Amino acid sequence: MPLTSVIKPYDARWAQMYASTAEWLGLMFGKSLIDIHHVGSTAVVGLAAKPEIDVLVIVTDTKDAKSWTNALASKGFRRGRDLSPGHLFFCTCS
Repeated sequence: MPLTSVIKPYDARWAQMYASTAEWLGLMFGKSLIDIHHVGSTAVVGLAAKPEIDVLVIVTDTKDAKSWTNALASKGFRRGRDLSPGHLFFCTCS
């Protein structure tokens, strides 16, 4: 299976890209938010990676999923395939 993106040398800007994303996600999820984590290869300092910022958001429940889907769509995200019950996958992938 071919890679969807080319692996690039580590870029120190990835941490700031995550921080900017986490900031607006925190506002969007509001009181439902438990925590936000930078995950995946771009979270590892010094590691070459696909330049895609992976974020894990932990929420109290998913009752507001429809409004989140609309808000994320306005930022260019679309629903992907969920991995398990209670897991909601969004991406900026094509």
